[in-house]
Amino acid sequence: QADQFSNSSQPVALTNMAVVAPGMRTHVRNVTLYWDRGRRCAVLGFGIIFCVAFVIISSGRVAVFVARWGSGARGGTSKATIGAMAVCGRIVCSPCSSWRNRPCLGASSKPFDRLKEEAEQPKHELSVAPEASISSAFPPGSDPPPEWAPVHELLRARPDLLASIASAEDLEYSLMDYSDVADLSDLVLEFFPENSSPGVAECREMLSHKGVVAWKATVQGDERREIAGIVIALATKAAMQKFLGAGTLDGLRKEIGAPMGIAFDGPDSRRLSYVHSFGVVSELRRRGVATELLRRTLEDVQGRAAERGEQGLKAMALHVPAYNGPAIRSYERSGFVRVGTIAGFYGGCSGYLYAWYPLEA
Repeated sequence: QADQFSNSSQPVALTNMAVVAPGMRTHVRNVTLYWDRGRRCAVLGFGIIFCVAFVIISSGRVAVFVARWGSGARGGTSKATIGAMAVCGRIVCSPCSSWRNRPCLGASSKPFDRLKEEAEQPKHELSVAPEASISSAFPPGSDPPPEWAPVHELLRARPDLLASIASAEDLEYSLMDYSDVADLSDLVLEFFPENSSPGVAECREMLSHKGVVAWKATVQGDERREIAGIVIALATKAAMQKFLGAGTLDGLRKEIGAPMGIAFDGPDSRRLSYVHSFGVVSELRRRGVATELLRRTLEDVQGRAAERGEQGLKAMALHVPAYNGPAIRSYERSGFVRVGTIAGFYGGCSGYLYAWYPLEA
């Protein structure tokens, strides 16, 4: 390159040019080749180390998986599981033991002796903490309300008492009175959304109204007789006018009263009744308590209508949200039939109108 520019009449600046001799080119090429080979060897070495570490870790995980599978499938740690863990432990840890010249998990039998003792011990059932339950009357996605009722504290303090309640027959049933106002107001806050549950004042008025039939299920075996379930029925025309909205009452007249020929001829008429509130605490659900409460209420309302010398009870109605599957199944088991669907009855949710007819029950 210097000879190329020597014949030129223009000056050439060689400050930034590098002149490399032929021998130097060969040397640079060799250095580059050796560097590439070294880098590849280093990558290969790290790969081998990574693979060995992965095998060791995987073997340990296999031992843990085998142990868990064996204990879960057989209710404890079996002898076959212990043997599998011992094999995996020796495969993994024997090289470490010989290299470092000290005992490890595979070389020592003490951990497996403990596992063997555990396998020979009697098996116990796992106790799972109950999940927070929410009334099916709440819209899907709602947060569980606080547990206001005193019965929850009683059942937590007396697990033996809770275990003794296997069916609806293990509870006591009776009519509610004015002294149950506080318990009733606490329970309805758990059973229904706040915007649709009666307050303390309304609960007081219900339990003092002569047209209201209220039943309760109480826990036996404790002197406090805490309430675990309730049913509130409006058994007269006056009670329905008092505690139902005008739109709801008009709908009952149109959908049930008119087809059945039920005339509201007086405030004490008992030909049509209405289930206002109904629920059981979460700890005692799926034991038939709700069905038993409803059965007793229906018999009581029907008997009171017959005692007055009237034509008797013609129908008992209720409304239920369309999303409340458990309540719907309970009503249908008790003989209620669906009469109609009301769009937007529960705010943005549709509701069903159900009725129970004594002649068809």
